Amino acid sequence: MDCFPVSNLAGPKEVDLTLVKPPTGFPPVKFTNYSFQSMIGETLGIASIASTSRSRGFTVHYLDAYFEELSIEQTISVIVGRSPRIVGILLRYPYVSIVRQITDSVRAHLPHAKIIIGGQYPSINAKLVLEWLPSVDGICIGDGELAILDLLEGAGRQIHGRSYILWRYGPSAEKRTAKGTALVHYAALDDLEWPDRKYLRTAQEFGYKAVGISSSRGCPYRCAFCVPHVYSQNSIERPWNYRSARSITDEIQFHYDNGDRLFTFSDEHFLPNKFARKRAVEFARLLKAQRLDVKFMFDCRADSVSEELFATLRDVGLYRVYIGFEAAENSMLLDYRKDQKMEIYESTLTLLSRLGIEAIPGMIIFSPTTTPSEIKKNIEFFAANFSTYAEEDFLSRLQVLPGTPIAVGLKNQGLLGDMIEGEYFWKFKHPIVEALWNDFNDIVKSRSGDFRALRENDKQSLSNLKKEIERDLFNALNKRAQ
Repeated sequence: MDCFPVSNLAGPKEVDLTLVKPPTGFPPVKFTNYSFQSMIGETLGIASIASTSRSRGFTVHYLDAYFEELSIEQTISVIVGRSPRIVGILLRYPYVSIVRQITDSVRAHLPHAKIIIGGQYPSINAKLVLEWLPSVDGICIGDGELAILDLLEGAGRQIHGRSYILWRYGPSAEKRTAKGTALVHYAALDDLEWPDRKYLRTAQEFGYKAVGISSSRGCPYRCAFCVPHVYSQNSIERPWNYRSARSITDEIQFHYDNGDRLFTFSDEHFLPNKFARKRAVEFARLLKAQRLDVKFMFDCRADSVSEELFATLRDVGLYRVYIGFEAAENSMLLDYRKDQKMEIYESTLTLLSRLGIEAIPGMIIFSPTTTPSEIKKNIEFFAANFSTYAEEDFLSRLQVLPGTPIAVGLKNQGLLGDMIEGEYFWKFKHPIVEALWNDFNDIVKSRSGDFRALRENDKQSLSNLKKEIERDLFNALNKRAQ
C-alpha cells in the first residue's frame, strides 16, 4: 500500500512513540440533543499515556484517527510518516479487521518498529489477539503508562513489579493464556500526568460537551458480561485503583479556569466501597471550598445511592448519574451476576428524583435467553422511570465477548455462534424474541431522523418522542403475543 501525505496533521517528522485510536470506518456523528451532552468523546487512556511519556522527555505523536476523520489508508500514512520506534494502538471490538490492516501495513513499512496493542479487551484475551494480529509484537498488560515507559526506557519487560508487555516471542511468551498473565502492579494514579487534551475541543464540537475525568480504574464486582471486571481481577493487583480527592479537584480547577463547566467521570464505578464514599465527601468539600460552580456525573450501582451522600454531591454539582440496572426481572439479573435484586430499584429512583438528580439507565433489553415477558417488563420499567432516551436504550443487546463468564455459560447452552470482529455472534433461544428484535429495530430506526434533529436543551420534545416510540413498541409486543 502506497503512503501519501496528510498535510493537516502537523508534528515532528520522527518520534519515539506514536499512539493511535484507529478509525471506525464511519465518519464522526455530530450530536446536538440532550441525551448526549454528558458523553465523553476523548480516549483518556491513550491521552494519559501520551502526556506521561512526553513528561519523561520522549517525543510522542498522539493520533485520534476517528476525530481526524481519516481513512485507514490515511491513518497508516500518518503513522509511517512519523517513523516511530514504538507504535501503540488501541484495540476495541468490533474493529479487529481495521487494526489488522493498520498493523500489517505499518509492519511492512516500518519493519524495526515495535507494534504494541493495548486496552482492557486485549489484556484479557492476549492469546487470541496475538493470533488475530500477526504483525503485532506484544500486548500491553496492566496500566499502559508504566508498560510504555518501560519500553521507551529500553526495558520492555516487567521491572520492580510494574506493568509490562506480553511479547509474542521471548521469555514471557509461554505465560500467555486466554486471561492474560499473572497479576501486575498498578500505577500510582496521582503521580501520572493529566491526559493530553489535544482532542478535547474537537470532541466538544462534535457534541461531546463534557470534559472527561478519570478518577479511578477497575471494578471489584463480578458482572458476567463485563470486560472491566475480568481485567481488574485477572490483570492487576488492585481491582479498584484511585486518585485522591485533591488530585481530582485540581484537574477540574484547571479546566474550570479554561472555561469548562460540565464534567463526566469515566470511572467504571465511582462509589464501589466505603473508602470511595469517603473520598466523594472530601471531593465535595474541596469543590465547595474552591467555589467551583460545575455540573458533573458519574457511574455507580443502584445499591450505592444513599440520601446523605447524594444530597452532599448534588449541592456541589451532581446532576446526573448513570446506573447499570441491566434488567427489570430478577431472573435476568441472576444470569448477569449483578448480585442485587430489582426491588432496590424503586427506592433508588425515588430518592434520586426527590434530590433532583437525573438517572440515566443502562439496560440490556435483549439477550440469547430473553423471553417476551422479560422484554415487556424491561420496557415497562424504562417507560415508567425515565423521561429521556438514547436510541440504543431500546435496542440494547447483550455483547458476548471472549474472556467473560457469560460467554462460557452461553457456549455450554449451545447459543454461541462464530466470533465476528472480536465479538461472539449469538442466536435467540425463542423465535418470537428474534421477531421482536426486528420489530424494535424497524420502529426505533424509523424515528432516527426525529431523534437526531432535537436540540441540546429540548428535553420535553425528547420525552414526547420517547413516549411515541414506547407506544409503538408495546403495540408490537401485544401483536406478537396474539
